Order: sequence, then C-alpha cells, then structure tokens
Amino acid sequence: MSSHLPLIDSVAWRPLERSDAPLCTDLWNACFEADGGYRMVEEEWVQELADPDDDPSQDGVIAIHDDGSAVAVAFVQIPPATSLWRAAGWGAVRPDHRGRGIGSAVHSWREARATERLLEMPDDLAKFHWETLYDTQQEQVAFFVDRGYRPVRHWFEMTRELSKPIVAAALDPALALVAYEPTMAEATRQANNDSFRDHWGSQPVTEERWRRYYVGGDSFRADLSSVVMDGDDVVGLLLAGCFPHDFEDKGRTEVWADIIGTRRGYRNRGIASALIVDWMERVAAAGYQYAILGVDSASKTGALGLYERHGFQLDKSSTSYGKPVAGSDWSALEIA
Repeated sequence: MSSHLPLIDSVAWRPLERSDAPLCTDLWNACFEADGGYRMVEEEWVQELADPDDDPSQDGVIAIHDDGSAVAVAFVQIPPATSLWRAAGWGAVRPDHRGRGIGSAVHSWREARATERLLEMPDDLAKFHWETLYDTQQEQVAFFVDRGYRPVRHWFEMTRELSKPIVAAALDPALALVAYEPTMAEATRQANNDSFRDHWGSQPVTEERWRRYYVGGDSFRADLSSVVMDGDDVVGLLLAGCFPHDFEDKGRTEVWADIIGTRRGYRNRGIASALIVDWMERVAAAGYQYAILGVDSASKTGALGLYERHGFQLDKSSTSYGKPVAGSDWSALEIA
C-alpha cells in the first residue's frame, strides 16, 4: 500500500474500513491501559469512522495480525476550516508489538497522507499537522517533538466536587434560562458560532457536524443542557455530555460541560455563571459526583478565572502540538 509501511511477520496491512470500529476499539483500549489517556467505546469509533469529511479507505490504514486482532491503525481527519487547516486523527500501536519500527511507520504514513490532503485544499490558508496529548504522556510527547512538532496551546481539564455548596448566580432579569429542547438545535449552533468567533483556534461548526457530533452524539445529555434566551433568541448555551465508560477508570461519576458559550454582545450579564450554576445543581440532583469541563489555559475571555470562582480545580492538563506544512509559517498561530 505504501513504502512507509513495513513488512511484518504474521501481519497484513490493508485500508481502514468503516466496519473496523470493534478492532479499533480493542486496539485503542489496549494502548490506554499502557499509556493512559482515555478509554473509548465502540460507538465512539463508529462515529469517528463515519465522519463525512474523511474516507477511512483513503485516509486510514490498519494492520491485522493472523489472530484477527489489530496491531496498528492510522487515520487522518481534517475538519472544515475558515482560518487555518489542521490535520489530526488517530495513530496507535498495540503495546506488545512496539519496538519494531511500527510506530514510526504509522506516523510517517499518516503525515504523508495528511500532507497530500492539505495540499489539495483550494485556498491559501496556513496548514499544520496537529496532535493533542496529555502532559503525562511523556513518551508520546517526545515522539512528536523529535519529529518537528512544537507546543502551541495548553489546555486544562477542571473538576468540581458537587457535594460542596453551590453558590447561586444572578442572571440579568431581562433574560431567561430554560432547558434545552431538540427544536433549538440550529439556534444553539448559531449561538455557538457567534460565541466562539474570537476564541483561539475556533472554527464555525457546520449544521451537519453540529447535529452529528454535538446535539446528536451518543454522549449528549439534552436533559442536563440549557440555554439563555432574550425573547426568541438563544444568547447563551451550555451543552452537557456524559461518558459512563470512564467512571470505573476515574473512580467517580461525572458530567461534562462540553460547550459553555455566550454571544459576544451579551457578555458581562451573568449568563455563563447562571448556566454553570444551573448545570451543577441539576447534575448533582441527578446523582453524579463531579462536574467537569475543559478550558484554554490562555483564554482571553477570563474563562479560567470564572471556573475557579465556581469551585473548579485543575485535574489534568494537555498540550496541542503543531508542525507546519508546505511552507506555512508559525506566525499563523498565536502560540501561548
């Protein structure tokens, strides 16, 4: 299939297929046990392999052992972009097959395929290879740094124990906080895109991706999500998500705030605080132990301080690493 892929006894390479979700899940979780990171369930891999913007048969490869298990996988994903292109995706090698050059080969294949796709883009936007890793994954970090990747942005996962008191927050009385309804899908997408226009690295979310990955994903908890309205307009939103397969590994139950956004013209009116407090109260009432969210550690919106004031504390940190493609300049990124 490619000069990048080595010949290995008892192992055959072939194009990745959408039906390979069970194999990818088993491989990924074997790597999780060895490397940390996060566990995945088959439904998540089904969703990744069904992404309409990528074709596994063209953008992925998988190595299958004679015993039927997956030894390695690579899959390039490039989401829609309006400011810069970032080629990310998946790469993994089963722990008991490492040390044979497979990881380097998989990475070379993935990077070469990503470069091909990036060079096909019909615009002059900057182009980068992209990888985000937990800061505890030092072996993987060293692997990418050795291949020319540089740290670009740092992220925090923050948790809040819900057995502790939750302090009320005042919302502008001209506004109303209401539960999310499925009929709000498009209005929340538009509010999200406006809310994050001035956030680092944010790209507008298309209607299809919004319905597939946000309000239509398996992890979405509509019952724990809410919006703030100004008349008939959505001006703030908090979309919740839950991953029960993480509970045993983490030793706790938790619900994520996947998105917390306020339209730019409505900031400083108590919207984010009201959404967070309402969400924590309902998550606690539903019997979960923790609230969890992610934040850009260098966000200029003051989000980090807001979350700290509501009792959130650092749980994990991660870093995004980039590598320019086709002469793209680092100046295209605001490195923090």
